[in-house]
Amino acid sequence: MEDARGSTGQSAKTELSAHFEKKEEEEEEKMMKMMMEEEGMGKAINHKPSLSPSITFLLFSLSLPAANPSRKGRVGKCRGARMVENTKGRKEEVVTREYTINLHKRLHGCTFKKKAPKAIKEIRKFAQKAMGTNDVRVDVKLNKQIWSRGIRSVPRRIRVRIARKRNEDEDAKEELYSLVTVAEIPPEGVRGLGTKIIEDDD
Repeated sequence: MEDARGSTGQSAKTELSAHFEKKEEEEEEKMMKMMMEEEGMGKAINHKPSLSPSITFLLFSLSLPAANPSRKGRVGKCRGARMVENTKGRKEEVVTREYTINLHKRLHGCTFKKKAPKAIKEIRKFAQKAMGTNDVRVDVKLNKQIWSRGIRSVPRRIRVRIARKRNEDEDAKEELYSLVTVAEIPPEGVRGLGTKIIEDDD
């Protein structure tokens, strides 16, 4: 009896499981059909051909308005030409100016026994930058003033007059040269004196 009951119970369980599996399969089929129908409708509404990224990039670049490189180049050239003309005009002028050179900051960290020669080099470098000439000539009086207190005790600030002049030598490599001389120091001192343009060269 017990064997008969166990067999009937197992058969009922298998029938139920088969029934539920069939129902699940039917539901899955319905869902798949619904999904397929929705996808078909979407494709019908939004039907667009799939393009590779390279082709889309090319199409986008072709749709953009073409730039005019000739115009851009012309504008740049004009500005550059004006700048060159202005700088050339400034650098070719014969002019005399007075400057205050701060030697203390330029000689910071320099060895004591090299301060005076380094000061002369820094004055030359300053004149080259200010006047735009490679040929810089330092006056003897300026050299004596730098060396007046020895090689170590160089003045903290010095007032100089830099004159840009035309080279009269025919064999000279450069048309202009700069002459650096000592300027007159007022009794108040050098501090606060800015750059001064001297019209009449004494």
